[in-house]
Amino acid sequence: MDVTLQQTHRDAASALFEQRMEWRIRPGTSARALRRLERRLHFHLHVLSRLPPSEVEPLLYETTFVFLAAGLRSPDTRRRRETARLAANWVADEDVERMTAACHALALHPGEETLAETRRLYEEDPERRHLILDAWRIQQAAVPRGLLNQGELHAHDLRLQAVALRFCADWPEAGLSVFQPYYRVLGEDPFASVAELPVLAEALRGGLLRGDDAAPLALRRVIERQADSDEIGFLLYLAALSGERDFHPVLVQRRLAKPASGCRLLALWGHREAVPELLEALETPQANAAAADAWQWLTGQRLPRRPRMQVVGEEAAPASAETIADAQAAHAWWDAHKAAWPEGERRLLGRPLSPVVVRDALEEHAGAGAADALDLLGLITGRPAGVVKEDWLLRRDAVLSGLAGC
Repeated sequence: MDVTLQQTHRDAASALFEQRMEWRIRPGTSARALRRLERRLHFHLHVLSRLPPSEVEPLLYETTFVFLAAGLRSPDTRRRRETARLAANWVADEDVERMTAACHALALHPGEETLAETRRLYEEDPERRHLILDAWRIQQAAVPRGLLNQGELHAHDLRLQAVALRFCADWPEAGLSVFQPYYRVLGEDPFASVAELPVLAEALRGGLLRGDDAAPLALRRVIERQADSDEIGFLLYLAALSGERDFHPVLVQRRLAKPASGCRLLALWGHREAVPELLEALETPQANAAAADAWQWLTGQRLPRRPRMQVVGEEAAPASAETIADAQAAHAWWDAHKAAWPEGERRLLGRPLSPVVVRDALEEHAGAGAADALDLLGLITGRPAGVVKEDWLLRRDAVLSGLAGC
């Protein structure tokens, strides 16, 4: 093939992969658009996997991913094996972009060669074990059960313990016995000695996703102990995910302190008491965008736009073309519908929360909200979905379509 055309495929694949990574974390990403993007990316990678590899060593994150992904998709066993070995070596690279790209390439391309090289690296390089285990989590790969037992976990550093518990939390076969020892004592003694916060938080997520009644109380006591911690954000995410009514005050505090994350958490929490908080946030230009996105996730309503007016005290007037979500339209909707929202009913996209509603949300939405919805699906079914937010959307669709009750 002409070199110029080959480079065109590389450039297109690099741009599409970079866009995919951005869309995965951006609010409001359409699942339909992301599916189209992934199909185009897979096409370019398929072509590149049938062509001789580039002799120029890639430098950037996205070009490194494309280089490795093409090799890992090759029909040539020898090329797949050599690429997997190279990717495993780059996991230990001092260059952060190269290391991260190698981790993602291995995680998104499970296969015999990938598994062999990641197992080798896990045994030979203890410093990189947390990266390999996280790649196995994304793949939902089978790992030796002994690796995840209590004795093995406690024998390693906190970083590996946290990743191992995250692996278990996303693994449908893991039972409550993996997680309970980390937090159950808090139900009896709120001042009991427990694991470090990163480890404890992952254990609490595992317990919540399996419906452990002891997890919300333990979480509440951890939040009380970590009220001034910089790491409280993930704990508040778990509080919102749980849907427990008692967490309303701390979620309101978060909305006031950090509107962007606080509005999202109130929508995930899903109760009618979140509506007045979002209405107030919609009135604030700095919080309007986050509140509008949260409003749609909670009520199912996409708010109309109106020109933004200058706020008293602002140093500069907004651009004449700038618009914001119409708070008055939100107030009108709430006045018309609040009587039909029963006390205690949790909602998503304006519908009573159920596995079918979450599945419908995942059919239409990708991005940050969809990542939350995957955890929500696990919570209300009592079992993780078996696919994680980092995986290909196309694979996520295939896994979710096979879930009973969805």
